[in-house]
Amino acid sequence: MTKVFISHATSDRELVETAIVTLLNRQGISTWYAKEQISTGVQWEKKIREGLESCDWFLVALTPRAIASEWVRSETDWAIENRAGCLVPVVLESCDPGQLHLRLRLLQFVDFQKRDAAEKIQLLSTWGIRPEAIPDSAQISTSDLARFDDYLYARPKNWHCIFCGWACDESFNDYICKQCNKLRPFAGGSATMKNCSNCDGFSLAVAEYCEWCGQHI
Repeated sequence: MTKVFISHATSDRELVETAIVTLLNRQGISTWYAKEQISTGVQWEKKIREGLESCDWFLVALTPRAIASEWVRSETDWAIENRAGCLVPVVLESCDPGQLHLRLRLLQFVDFQKRDAAEKIQLLSTWGIRPEAIPDSAQISTSDLARFDDYLYARPKNWHCIFCGWACDESFNDYICKQCNKLRPFAGGSATMKNCSNCDGFSLAVAEYCEWCGQHI
């Protein structure tokens, strides 16, 4: 089972529980995050390290308070070194991820400031989850959500490597190509996309092959 460590500022705990933890847990994704204060720094570090090592994914909940947190900075440093291919920056409030760690600017982040249905689908697509509908106040239709997910941010479950065109027919993997061993980057709200003339699907701008049909683009 996928397990995600969620790094957050202490004062953002309630926001993180409401916006992220509940959403992931409902989709079968296990989470680890600091639910309570730990009395001493030594106990805290031991508990956090155990949490980090027990998770295969790392999500950092970005807010101005997280940017200022030394613990969030330390956890992110660890993740950059140990979970580089499974690190998901999620922007909950306007801030500059690069102020937390310079290398976060190299990653595609998930803009989660509105927390509407489209942004929830965008976040869940990181783990290949495609819920049929997620209700919210925006009342976006299911067809609109599917189109938004399909063409902008999702990676198809049966996909083609954007670097060599290799076709993957596995129901789920980490989007690592077994032919060229390259990892398909995560797409966030700031991602630049390119359109395939063969199937009309969208892939990341760095793509040499369409991830939907495998056509060279």
